[in-house]
Amino acid sequence: MSMLEIKKKYSALVGQILEEAYVGLRETGEFPAETENYLKGFLDAGLHVDLVTKEELQSLIDETNVRMFGVTQDKRKQLFENLRTSYDDYLDVPTYFRQGRKPSGGQVPPCPE
Repeated sequence: MSMLEIKKKYSALVGQILEEAYVGLRETGEFPAETENYLKGFLDAGLHVDLVTKEELQSLIDETNVRMFGVTQDKRKQLFENLRTSYDDYLDVPTYFRQGRKPSGGQVPPCPE
């Protein structure tokens, strides 16, 4: 087996492991701990034997993120950071405004500013 074939197989396995982990992340809201440790070891092994570079691994991670979430890892982190900073403001808005509903009785109080 040539190095190119080994690299392709390794890259496919990294993508598969990431996809499985991202499914767990979607379902539970947390990256599965045992998968995280396995993945770190697998990525480190690829780097240690000079099979891939950090840039190639980051590219694989970004490709998988785009495939699974529609955005890169950095963009996802930025989106979550924006959510965290606006969370307090978000909770100041009544639920019926956030969910697009009118309260029973038909009267909608003014939105807080």
